[in-house]
Order: sequence, then structure tokens, then C-alpha cells
Amino acid sequence: MSLNELIVRLRRRDSVDGIMVIGSTAREELTPASDYDLLIVMSELAVPVDMGHTIIDGRNTDIQFLTVEELDDMIETERPVNPYVSNGRTLLRMGDGRIKKDESGRLERARRKVLAGVELKLIDDCQKYDRWWLTNMFLRITRRLNRSADPIYIQAVDLHVNGMLDYLMVDYFNFRDLLWKGEKDAIRYWTSHDPEFLYLFMSCLKESDTGRRVVLLETLCAMAAGPLGPIWEDDHAAMHIRLDADWTQDISVESQAALDFWEGLVGRL
Repeated sequence: MSLNELIVRLRRRDSVDGIMVIGSTAREELTPASDYDLLIVMSELAVPVDMGHTIIDGRNTDIQFLTVEELDDMIETERPVNPYVSNGRTLLRMGDGRIKKDESGRLERARRKVLAGVELKLIDDCQKYDRWWLTNMFLRITRRLNRSADPIYIQAVDLHVNGMLDYLMVDYFNFRDLLWKGEKDAIRYWTSHDPEFLYLFMSCLKESDTGRRVVLLETLCAMAAGPLGPIWEDDHAAMHIRLDADWTQDISVESQAALDFWEGLVGRL
């Protein structure tokens, strides 16, 4: 059946409180490669379903299910919206959604809430520091693997690089207090604001020489993490201690205290 036929059938169900088309279909920006995205609000769920995925009109189709209770909480809460959890992402997408059924008016209230502006719960300084620290650690591991003559280690380098690129895509935005909206929006942002990063990122993805990929990765790490601080130099004698997630003082003070703690255990080298 077509998307319209599916919506007509769903509208007839008393248990369906609301239906909203979201994403590119709602914005009338549908392209041959676009997916359908559909939100269904249920009065109650006999089965604890969350999402569904199918093919409609030859297009991948994601179907998000919410209960009226879940939607009420999203509408009424004064807590910042976490865009990195399912319900938070769904709420933000309601702003330009197209309502197909709204028995109780909840979807319209949710849409108005988003259009009026909501506070976002982006990652805090502790989480950004943690991501910066892990970026440095995994880059150091990748460098070490790349110095090996073992072909298995060299193959592992490419896996490390691919994994780090996945994280760098998101952390580039996290480190700048920007909302990650997905790969396509990231490309649009970099095209307008940081074309050099986009060029190097795509070059690293396509590069076939492993050694060259590591060099490009180092540059990308430095560019992505720039707002947090420099990337560790390849100094084998340096000690870098990861702070607990609950640090509360100035990061430089906490970091120095951590190093003093270590030297107190082993003595100054």
C-alpha cells in the first residue's frame, strides 16, 4: 500500500490518537533517495513496541510509536530536551511535522512547544573533556599500531581510523556546543562553515594508503578537538591521567592534581 493508504487505515483506528508525518516528506523536500518518517501516537500499547521499519512506495520507512502518556510528559516537562535519546529527537522533529490525525490535540501542542523554542541538553564540560581524552588515547594507539611491521596490526589501523572517524563526526559538533543532526546536515554545515575539515574528512575516508590515513586522522583530530585543547604529542614518556566524570573544579587544576597524585605513587621520573 502507499503511504496515504496506510495513513487512511490508521486514522480509522480508535486506539490511534495521533499521526504525524515528519522529516523531508513533511517539509516537501522529498528526493528519490529520501525515506518516509511516520509518528503514531497510541492511546495505549498492548505490546511494548518502540519503532518499526518497513518499505512503503519503494522507500525505507521508519515508524516511531509513542503513547499519550509519553507525549504528555514530553509536552509538560520543563526539563531540557536531550536530542540524543529517541523521544528527544522525535519531539524536535515535530516542529515542522504535518499532522494527519490529532484526536486529543496533543500533537499540535507538542508542535507549538517546539516552535516556541525548547532548551536543549547538550553534553556538559565533563563529557566533552572525556571525549577529548578518549580521542587522544585512541589516536595514540593508532599511531603505535601503524609503526608495526605486522600486517595484522596494519589492517587493524584502518579499523581504528574508521571507528575514530565515526566519533569525530559527532564530537566536532559536541566540542562546539552545536547539535548533531546527522550526516547530511553535518556535510551541509561543513560545506558552509568548515570546507577544509570536510575535504580532509572525505580524503581520509577514501585514502587507500594506511600511513597517509593516519596523518590525515591526526590533522582531523586536532581540528575537531581544537576548542577543547591540543592533541597529545607523540611523547612516549608523557603521562596522561583521565579524570573521573564528576570533576567539579577548574580542569587545569584537577589535571595537575591528578599528575601530582601519580608522581606521589611512583616518584618523579
